[in-house]
Amino acid sequence: MSRPRYSPDTRPALRSASRRFGFTLIELLVVVAIIAVLIGLLLPAVQKVREAAARAKCQNNLKQIALGMHNHESAKGYFPGLGGDATGTIGQAKAFGPLASVLPYIEQAGLQNLIDFNRDAVLGPQFFRGIVNPVHDAAAATKVTLYLCPSDGQNPITTVAESAPYRGTATPVSGGPTFDLAATNYVFNVGTGAASAGSPRYAYYDSQLPTDGMYWYGSRNTFRDVPDGSSNTIMASECLIGPGGANVTGATPPPGLPVRHYVGLNTTAFAAGSITGPGNVGGWRAGSPTGPLVVARPSECDTGSRTWTGNRGSTWFWGGRDWNVVFGTALQPNDPLPDCGAHGRGFFGARSQHGGGVNVVLCDGSVRFIRDAIPADLWRNASTRAGNEVAGDF
Repeated sequence: MSRPRYSPDTRPALRSASRRFGFTLIELLVVVAIIAVLIGLLLPAVQKVREAAARAKCQNNLKQIALGMHNHESAKGYFPGLGGDATGTIGQAKAFGPLASVLPYIEQAGLQNLIDFNRDAVLGPQFFRGIVNPVHDAAAATKVTLYLCPSDGQNPITTVAESAPYRGTATPVSGGPTFDLAATNYVFNVGTGAASAGSPRYAYYDSQLPTDGMYWYGSRNTFRDVPDGSSNTIMASECLIGPGGANVTGATPPPGLPVRHYVGLNTTAFAAGSITGPGNVGGWRAGSPTGPLVVARPSECDTGSRTWTGNRGSTWFWGGRDWNVVFGTALQPNDPLPDCGAHGRGFFGARSQHGGGVNVVLCDGSVRFIRDAIPADLWRNASTRAGNEVAGDF
């Protein structure tokens, strides 16, 4: 069979049609490159819009929490402190977090009904571990969206293994029963950490005694307890939720975002001072409960092999340890120095994933974005309720 012949006029037309309806490899690569450039230009803009929306959501959460605190103050005559609405002597076992008491005023009355403020929040002689009283398991494990900042991104539920026979087991259990804790990104102002020789006496970095901030164990402040002015005094700010898990020992923090972990100091070298003994000073004592009072950040917080703990902000339910629900202004916002504590109290700062600063809500309910570079004196002055400082522009 003979091959078809094309006339001289037809053959060029076919070749021309082939070129007209196809793409060369170079043309495809150029198109791909253009698309990649456009994506590279658009993605940062999209991320900025998403972060702006997340930051606005965080600010709104803080405002709603402050409004809830105002309604609580109107209804019961005080802002709930570390101990919330607990009855009787408010020690660590009954130190419900302020966020537990404000639930009915943020449309979470059903959740608060799961909490019995007449019962201990946590159990055991070492209740600093936060072994939740089983009657409160359901409440402590409930995630409250209003208490979380979408910028953080950390899983808000931590599963905790029992480490002692506080919930009915006969011996310490390894890999035994567990319970869940729901975290929070919002923490309350315990002031500068400075002590006072006056009355009431302020303890160094110890929320068991009155602080120069708005909150401590059993605090029940009102608006009249803020002579510095509600528009000049911080009520609450943000923290980054820790990843939980086992403690890690080393000179450097675990991989990931370092400031999600805090340094747990050796509790033998830094003993808990008595809040009822001579001087009633609380705080840390060097070496023993009667040793020299520790009045400044120890060097052990920042050098050498340290124990890194990841339970910052681990529960909104219990306020018995500072890592859960408070911050102070001894550290700057998003300070590169790590949070650091002993016996559950110490240097815990305000931190966020927002670029360049943190959100705070003032006692009047207004929300501000505080830059990391705020002068230290302005930052600390804004955390005192009755320091009589000249209000600065923050």
